[in-house]
Amino acid sequence: MNPYGDTFETYWAAGWRGVLPLPYKAKKNPPAGFTGSTGIDPSYPDCATWAMDGDRNICLRMPAHVIGIDVDAYGDKAGALTLAAKEEQWGPLPATWRSTSRDDGVSGIRLYRVPEGLKWPGEVGAGIETVRRDHRYVVCWPSIHPDTGSTYRWIDPDGLVAAHGIP
Repeated sequence: MNPYGDTFETYWAAGWRGVLPLPYKAKKNPPAGFTGSTGIDPSYPDCATWAMDGDRNICLRMPAHVIGIDVDAYGDKAGALTLAAKEEQWGPLPATWRSTSRDDGVSGIRLYRVPEGLKWPGEVGAGIETVRRDHRYVVCWPSIHPDTGSTYRWIDPDGLVAAHGIP
């Protein structure tokens, strides 16, 4: 199974340009030079070459106008409680796409369009971090989670698993 090789073209066709490979069944170690504040987006030939390098997971580096809200609500992670408290304080987050490998109904990275150039905190509260162009990336469908063996999936704004759809 090659999550990256099988799907990078689908992400590219949908407009994603930060389409990066990860080692198979891993969440870490995308290619050097393509993440962080000095990272660049890969070219299509970069992606096509990586697709032929054997089995790989897939991740997305955020474009400048997208931010991810990463909520961890499994094990002893307090993301669900933090999210509830923040939504009580600020109002509910709008419905959106979420990448997850968990079945708790809360965990995952929610994607939102935002104005470019804003500064975001790394941690919002216990169990919640931001994912943005200069910090982190989204591991996504159809990658395999290294600890659980579960396949990542996209949950659409209606809360349904998107069989092969992507944002």
